[in-house]
Amino acid sequence: MRNADIDKQILASRKIIEIAKAHDLLIKDVSPYVRTLRRRWYDVDEELCMAMEYLKTASLEIQKKLAIEVINFLCEMEG
Repeated sequence: MRNADIDKQILASRKIIEIAKAHDLLIKDVSPYVRTLRRRWYDVDEELCMAMEYLKTASLEIQKKLAIEVINFLCEMEG
């Protein structure tokens, strides 16, 4: 995901957020990272940062599901 262009990153992030919310996952507020810290590659956009935070807090089973969904989603966009 990191190597995709920013538009595809944001679309994939929305997919991650959608699936994570369907599994009732909760995350902390990411706005401080996006507004001030910006240390990580995904801190450039709030949705992207939220998606990565959901991935970090998800169980291994949900992480796998999210990863497969995002890979398929990005492959479809390339095709």
